Amino acid sequence: MKILLLNPPFLPRYSREQRSPAVTKSGTLYYPMWLSYAAGLLEDNGFECTLIDGVVPGGEKRLTTYTNSENPDLIIIDTSTPSIENDLGWAKRLKNMFPGAFILLVGPHVSALGESIVSEYPWVDGVARGEYEFISLELAQSIRNGKRDLSGINGLTYREDGKVKKNKKRRFIRDLDSIPFVSRTYLKHLKHTDYFYAHSKYPIVAILTARGCSYGCIYCLYPQTFSGQVYRPRSIESVVEELEFIQGEFHPLREVMFEDDTFVIDEDRTVELCEAIIKSDFNLPFSCNTRPDLSYQTLKILKRAGCRLMCVGFESGNQRILDFIKKETDLGSIERFVRDARRAGIMIHGCFMVGTPEDDHRTIMETYRFAERLNTDTAQFFPIMLYPGTTLYRWAEKNGYIKVNSFRDWLTREGLHNCIVSTPNLSGDDLVRFCNDARRHYYLRPIYTIRKLLQSFTNTQEAIRNLKAAGNLLRHLIKY
Repeated sequence: MKILLLNPPFLPRYSREQRSPAVTKSGTLYYPMWLSYAAGLLEDNGFECTLIDGVVPGGEKRLTTYTNSENPDLIIIDTSTPSIENDLGWAKRLKNMFPGAFILLVGPHVSALGESIVSEYPWVDGVARGEYEFISLELAQSIRNGKRDLSGINGLTYREDGKVKKNKKRRFIRDLDSIPFVSRTYLKHLKHTDYFYAHSKYPIVAILTARGCSYGCIYCLYPQTFSGQVYRPRSIESVVEELEFIQGEFHPLREVMFEDDTFVIDEDRTVELCEAIIKSDFNLPFSCNTRPDLSYQTLKILKRAGCRLMCVGFESGNQRILDFIKKETDLGSIERFVRDARRAGIMIHGCFMVGTPEDDHRTIMETYRFAERLNTDTAQFFPIMLYPGTTLYRWAEKNGYIKVNSFRDWLTREGLHNCIVSTPNLSGDDLVRFCNDARRHYYLRPIYTIRKLLQSFTNTQEAIRNLKAAGNLLRHLIKY
């Protein structure tokens, strides 16, 4: 039985699995990581899989070659909110080519809107809601065994005799060690040098050490629609074994990215993992996503284990807004965290967003001044991005603040983030203008330029990273 797992062609360097899917000004391109996890489990159970990333150079040509020579029984297609019309178009084309194949759509967007997708688009046979490795496996087993009754596959929404069926919600995967290393799938199906994270050294490999986030930020896409608000770690032994595998098999390689929703939720587990990494044969740097509430002692051991950089969502410089979005932190703790990270020798990529219900011209300027005060190694400024299935999306929809008519309007023509909301306090144009100005002012500050030059003179790898990121960024700074 043959299975095609597809990240469909769309805009060049479009990252569907990014937390806010888009083409980025920095040139970042995410791995199709969740598709890769599913492919690994399917192959481990005897299925013949082909994973194609259609957004990398040569990806669409590879897809054409495949469709001209193969006849898949199951086609699993990744989706995202901004690309959903394109993704549905590819699903229709593939259904026309292979009418006997089961078309399964996956990803956060269809997890939130599964029933309407299956109801409105007859060429879509089903949707997987949430993590889909075992949904895909059970569906593949049913197809292989000729079973027509799919009612026992929890997490699946599908069509049966013209009616939409929504099976029971699936429990989140607890035993993450039961899923094969995603890096093995990368090695077999992808070219790791196609992928680039602007804040990381290049080349990079991205993996998960845990899934889910126990915090309740009202804007965050994956915990609310896909991976859940229940924290589930892999075993320490499994993570270290994969890190050693990566270092031994991927060449060249400069860094590993831990793409957990929040890497350091359990500080005791973090310390245990760091101690195991220190004792292991793995000696490459790593970066991670985390919250601004780690102790200095934990930051020090993270540095010893190889942590080079942390991506942190600071979001706002106004406490009232942090409370509204349920960030569960305060401005003083954020400033203390940044000072401690700097003392420990860990760089910070700071993320800021504007356009919440509480924002106005005064508060967004507070956010920019706060970003300047933190003075992190890199920073990004975005209008708030809303996605179906999140609390913030429901708020905006209820109040009539969403000002676009198509999901494609979540992006500009070039594929960059577009502002889709206007509130009584701030128009969409206000928010876009602020973010462009904030980005320009932040990166063109003399003190920032001097700091990056000094960093480049003392560290060759950082110099290479800085030059590549600066080239990508300057094109957009000049344009906007």
